[in-house]
Order: sequence, then structure tokens, then C-alpha cells
Amino acid sequence: MPHFLSLSLVCLLSSCGASTIPAGPIRARVVTADAQGFYPNKVVEFKYLQDVRHVDGVIAVMRGQSVLNLDAPDSDQISGDPNKIFVKNGSQVHTDTFVDQHNVINAKNFDSLAMLSTYYAFEQIVDFWITNYDFTLQEIGKFNIYYDPQVQTKVDSATATITQRLNASYFPGLGDLFVWKTSRLEDIPFKMNPAVLGHEFGHKIFDIRFAHKSANFVYGQGASVNSLIQLKGINEGLADFMSWLFIQNVTLFTRSLDVEAFQDRIVPVAWTSASLLKDPSICVGSFYCKGSVLNSALHELSLAQNMSPLKVGTAMLQALPKFASDWQRYLSSDNFDYFYLLNRIANELAGNEKTLACTIFKKWFDDSINQAGLAKCL
Repeated sequence: MPHFLSLSLVCLLSSCGASTIPAGPIRARVVTADAQGFYPNKVVEFKYLQDVRHVDGVIAVMRGQSVLNLDAPDSDQISGDPNKIFVKNGSQVHTDTFVDQHNVINAKNFDSLAMLSTYYAFEQIVDFWITNYDFTLQEIGKFNIYYDPQVQTKVDSATATITQRLNASYFPGLGDLFVWKTSRLEDIPFKMNPAVLGHEFGHKIFDIRFAHKSANFVYGQGASVNSLIQLKGINEGLADFMSWLFIQNVTLFTRSLDVEAFQDRIVPVAWTSASLLKDPSICVGSFYCKGSVLNSALHELSLAQNMSPLKVGTAMLQALPKFASDWQRYLSSDNFDYFYLLNRIANELAGNEKTLACTIFKKWFDDSINQAGLAKCL
């Protein structure tokens, strides 16, 4: 058990106290993080959680014991229909808690602590997007948080059910989040790391504003292989940037798993698009590496004089629906690349701000295709 969790699970003497949930605002002890990268065990007040026992509330409901069908055909995977995507769509989770003398809810085991901590992190993330970028609860929609899901696939003639670890995921089309089973290799569990959860929720924001919540918009229109690779990198880079907008820390990923693949996500990265094209081995992660170039560019622009993360985040969000029209028009092209998005973001700015954006974008995206595409970015 990670050492920072131990205090949350200690019960004095032979009893942990009352199990009845107190009336009024829900206050519970969870594990959370701050911008400095510390993970204090602290008491928080929930805003949207309504049912502690089943981890259900206004923004989301948690589901357990779900099994994804890894062998479902592509048409089913992008359908958004749970009946076609899951072998088993899961059921209610159940937390095991006690109430201390201060009317604070405490978890009796790791899973209960993780469920409450995960839900609280998503509350903070949802509130961030509502407060700063004018999203509404209706636009975001109530979503499922699948806790410790499994995947099922056929191996030869046998059916295998596999427990995946070391990951959290967003499922486009469904609009739901997956927090996979915690591995002993994780220091801070992925499901308790707001940088990881903020990244996955960034995919949801992209899904809402770019893809109209439709996986078919991305995968069902005959896009070229190159276009899909570029769009995946854009999606990952924007998700990393949106996670940073929320948590304002570029190293928090590595607090869960300090490996090269996460170290390569710390911005600013040491490569540009041209150097990455020349030597792909300078980074681990395929299209994630080019996504980190995008994140580096937006990060640099956000911290530039007279700019701000809020201003750049707003320009990015306003650009996404227009970028979606570029996608529809050019998705079959082998030259589809990042410059379509970069030009759209720059055009949301004006005067010196636009000039600065173009200068920074040209610095990071210095390969021939993007340089040609950014030629009119002034």
C-alpha cells in the first residue's frame, strides 16, 4: 500500500465509528493533489456527489464490474451504444465507510478511498471548465466512471477476460471515463492523479467541441491513415494542455509512474516537429511525441508576456468547431496536419497577440508541411 494512504485507512481500537451518512453537505477524507505536486490526505466538501454508498451524483455515476468487448467490430466501437461495446455494462459500486466524531466520512479500504477521491477530482475538473470557460452541466452531460473495468477477447478458441492496469481512458462516442485497476508500480494511483484525470477529461472536452460527441465524426468518414495519426496526436497534445490549464503543473504525470514515456510529456520538450520527423527515436510514444510539440507551443504562448493560460485556452476552444470544418473538408488528404488547428487558434487572436502566436507556432512546427501551411499566419 502506498505510504500516503495509510492514515486514511486506520481505525482506532476495534471500531471505525458510525456508518450512517450525516445530513447536510457531504464531507469526506480523500487523497488529492495541489499544484506543487503534493498529495495531502485531507477533508473536502463535495459539491455534486449525492449518494456516497454508490458514488452517484449530478455530474457522474461510478460503475463497477464492467467488461468491454475487445473484439467488437469497428462499427460497434464507434456506435456509442453500450450494448454493442460491452459484454457487461457493469453495476453499482458500493463503498465501505465510517463517520468520525466530526461528521467526516472516512473510507475503510483502498477501493472506497479511491472511488471518493476519483469522484472529487472529477468534481474539481468539471467545475474548472464551467467556471473558466462557460461550459454548462447540460453540455458536459452526466457521464459514467467505470471503476476497474476489464476487457474480454478471444485467444484461439478460448475467451479471455483481462484486467488492464497502468492506465486511465476516455471512450469517444460513449462520453465516459475509465479508471483501470491500480498497479503496484504506481506511486500515486492513476485514478487519484488529477493530472491524469484532467488529461482524460480533456479528451471529453475535445469530443464535445470538435467531434459533437460522435466517434463516427472522427473514425467513420473515410479519413486517410495519415489524417487519423495527425488527429490522434492533436487530441493527445490538447488533452495534455487542458490538463495543465486545470492543474498548472507539467510534471504531475510522473508522480504516478516515473518512466520515459511520461518524462517525454513534460513541456517544453527538447524537440520540434522537424527534429522529430528526422529522428523519431528522440521520443517514446509515436503520435504522442508530436502532440507534445503542440502542448509545448501552447504552453509557451500561455506564459508569454501579455498572454495568459485563460486567453490561450479560450482561443483554443473557440478554434475547435472551425477546425472541425477543416477536418471534414481535408480528412482524406495525405497532407492533413497541425497547421489547420494552429491557424484557427491564431485567427482567434488579433494584433500583436496573433503575431506572437504565429511566431511561436512556426518555431515549434518547423517541418516543411507545417511551414507551408503556416505561411499566411502573420
